[in-house]
Amino acid sequence: MAVVNPIGYLHNVATHTAQVDRLASVGGLLPDAVGSLRSAGGVRASTDLVTSLPGGLFVRVSAGVAYVPGPTNVAGTYIFPNDGNVDLAIAAAHATLSRYDLVVARVRDSFYSGAVDTGDLMVITGTAASSPIDPALPVGASYLVLDRVTVAPGNVLTITRIAKPAKLVGGANPVLSTDTDAPLYDGQVRVHPTYGVQVGTVAGGWPLDYQWQAPALAAAFAEYTTGGYPPFGYRLEGKRIFFRGMLQVATGGSGAGAAVLTAALPTWARPAHLQSFYAMQAGATPTVWPRFSIDTAGTMLATYALPAGTFVLMHGVNYALG
Repeated sequence: MAVVNPIGYLHNVATHTAQVDRLASVGGLLPDAVGSLRSAGGVRASTDLVTSLPGGLFVRVSAGVAYVPGPTNVAGTYIFPNDGNVDLAIAAAHATLSRYDLVVARVRDSFYSGAVDTGDLMVITGTAASSPIDPALPVGASYLVLDRVTVAPGNVLTITRIAKPAKLVGGANPVLSTDTDAPLYDGQVRVHPTYGVQVGTVAGGWPLDYQWQAPALAAAFAEYTTGGYPPFGYRLEGKRIFFRGMLQVATGGSGAGAAVLTAALPTWARPAHLQSFYAMQAGATPTVWPRFSIDTAGTMLATYALPAGTFVLMHGVNYALG
């Protein structure tokens, strides 16, 4: 591996390559890996190259711009413009099984493979199965998968969006709620539809502020959601941990010192000092109020024995960190 020459753009050099153009034109996009010269790809905006159902066995891809990663990590990224709606045919469904088809933006470049130099939109047809999977992308071209089309018996089509808006280095990038990409560098910023603006780190990932965690409960306790109570859980808000939900003591009751959770809270949720608190109890007048403790190792215990059926409201239980 070496420096890619000619450097773009030297004033007295008239032989700049297409590769240099690709590297320069999308150099601000987030790479697909540390040190790669190829971007992770994506669409210009969430409204670009959207697949819809115009009727019958067709899908329609709207206008927009996509960034298609090249065939190697030094090939850069292709800019893929589409200036109007394109209708693509879908093969007929299997009589009893579903399949997955992929709608893709394809780039063929004869410098790397074959003899064709063009870009197009196409459908890669999958195989019907009881548990369908995405078809493999054919070799010899570069692809950006735009959408998955589930083709169910009776020619029922359902579209699932796959392509993401391309991410900029140094930008606050909007992401889908399903985005699972880890930060590629410290200080990377994303705007999540649920959690808002998040600043990530390579070691720590995306911050857990306002993300509800669902710990596993020990045998003596069960989650109670009848009547609209939310699932039991906890989350970080600033520098405090907040709990929510309703617990019910299982058959047989809870002995003094019984564990509430099957595992300790993670390090980031553990208090700096022992926390002891009373939770509200619903139902008959209790013989003892539900009291809990969380130690610095993250172990959550029921201090007193509780009879079977006891309801314990965790809403509002919170403590400071540090």
